[in-house]
Amino acid sequence: RVVGFEVEPMSVNHKFDAAADADSKPTTCPVVDTAEGQPFREGENIAFTYDLEFKESELEWATRWDPLLTTSSEQKQIQWFAILNSFLLGLFLTALLALILLRTVHRDISKYTQIVDSIEEDEDSNAEVSGWKILHGDVFRPPRHVELLVILVGTGCQIVSSIVIILVLGLLGVFSPAYRGGLLTAILLLWVVASSVCGYVAGRLYRACGGTDWKQVAFSASFAFPSLVFGVFLVLNFFMWLMGSISAVPILTIFFLLFLWIGVSVPLVFLGTLAGYKQKPYDFPVRTNLIPRKIPPQGGFLRVGLFFISGALPFGVICIELLFILDSLWQNELYYAFGFLGLVFTILIITSAETSIIIVYVKLVSEDYNWWWQSLWASASSGLYVLLFSIYYIISQTELDKSHVMSNLLYLGYMSLISIMFSIMTGAIGFLGGLWFVKKIYAAVRAD
Repeated sequence: RVVGFEVEPMSVNHKFDAAADADSKPTTCPVVDTAEGQPFREGENIAFTYDLEFKESELEWATRWDPLLTTSSEQKQIQWFAILNSFLLGLFLTALLALILLRTVHRDISKYTQIVDSIEEDEDSNAEVSGWKILHGDVFRPPRHVELLVILVGTGCQIVSSIVIILVLGLLGVFSPAYRGGLLTAILLLWVVASSVCGYVAGRLYRACGGTDWKQVAFSASFAFPSLVFGVFLVLNFFMWLMGSISAVPILTIFFLLFLWIGVSVPLVFLGTLAGYKQKPYDFPVRTNLIPRKIPPQGGFLRVGLFFISGALPFGVICIELLFILDSLWQNELYYAFGFLGLVFTILIITSAETSIIIVYVKLVSEDYNWWWQSLWASASSGLYVLLFSIYYIISQTELDKSHVMSNLLYLGYMSLISIMFSIMTGAIGFLGGLWFVKKIYAAVRAD
């Protein structure tokens, strides 16, 4: 197998045998390093030739694209800068989270325990409990629209599992950056197989929230997000067909995609939902009161301001790497840095979870136990930044033809889908991180 090649241009003044015909091989072939250069004379023919020399290489087939990383030192420096940027941002959030967990929460729990002990010793004690500690009877109260919440979390886990497998296969050298069809096919098949993950997570979380109609959840999870993706795809493909584009997907391929969705993905979602619903539900550390507690008035910043600020943190992790991905998608550039992408994606998972944990803690401190949706939106709002960045990208790139309406429509349509998928993915990660945090801190509280 050929694992690489090098091209060395040379100017050679070729010599021909006068007795041979015009199509004969030059006597100066193969070319040597000391060959005479070709002088340029008006009206004189120039012979273009090439020599091939095969050399055995120790480079493995799976790592054949690695030398490309050394071809551009500038691009390599940018990639490492992206890693450093993501790492520093993740380190900042980790330090902030450690401050909350190891100092603030630990101090609150110790103070709460002392108050409870004083009340047990003296029933007439006037000690009061405030902040997140008084919400132990409401913090696990199921939120509104719980069916939609579990569907979004399940879909996000489906996206995460598909991306993780793709990155692992990419690191193993399974995909060729030059053959995008193989990568796209693998993404589609893995997405279908991961439908069982969506159903399992949604079903188990739905039962933990006290839901009973698991079939409705399975049906909605099977058609909600896939219908959006398939609908946008059909509309854009229809316009491409009207324009006579050769990139339009054939009708047989559309029927095959429909079969994968209805015939494979939907049954896997139902099976996954049933398996998750039959599993033992999550053990919440405290009981929920029958009568909901009144929530104090919340400031506008807690409702709106945190939504926009929190989304900037996960986006800041991937903003530089996103530029390379957009170049690969829309400017036909090769993307081969699966190792860099894997590191950034790992930091993105950690950052999304930590961002939601911090937002959940702020909500609980303000005595607002409606943290379920807030933990999801805290990280999911980063998708808005991805969409805004994609709009800035197409405006700033002079190489792209922005005069064609259909090209702009395709770009905005598919980038909107990518932004929505990114929102659902980071939102699911943030929600699971927030759920873990809430269970952890209330497990340390004596609620009896």
